[in-house]
Amino acid sequence: MNILFIIIILATGFFIWVAWGFIKYKSKERMDKNEIYSYLRDGLSLEYALRKTFSNLNKFQNLGLQELTLNRVSEKIAGLINKTDMDNVIEIYSDFIHRYIFRGGQLKNPQSLSDQKILYALESMEFNERNGYFVIKPDKNDDFDNKYPNL
Repeated sequence: MNILFIIIILATGFFIWVAWGFIKYKSKERMDKNEIYSYLRDGLSLEYALRKTFSNLNKFQNLGLQELTLNRVSEKIAGLINKTDMDNVIEIYSDFIHRYIFRGGQLKNPQSLSDQKILYALESMEFNERNGYFVIKPDKNDDFDNKYPNL
């Protein structure tokens, strides 16, 4: 095999790996939206719908986060409804969970999570905004140890 063929195979494999991760993330985001909207249809407020969704995740993934942490995350993310629409708020919630709970993939060690890191990530969260649509800004390298679980 020549080197060009190997590079093409590696590049294709990398592309498939990235695409698969994106598909998994979007699927989880869609499931979050469905769950939150079902709670909203049942008459819960956005904050309580987020809290119930996060509480379910905490229970089923055995994350061990305290109720205060669940409440604070739900309250702060639900407060974004004053700046943007419901879909964008739910996407921000999903992105927050994807980044700071699952660290961009599968949670390997729930005991590595801490309430302090989740709350720090929440309080230091910054946004990029374009025409009323918000996304969480990428993290700075010097802040990784404060926000992410040690895996």
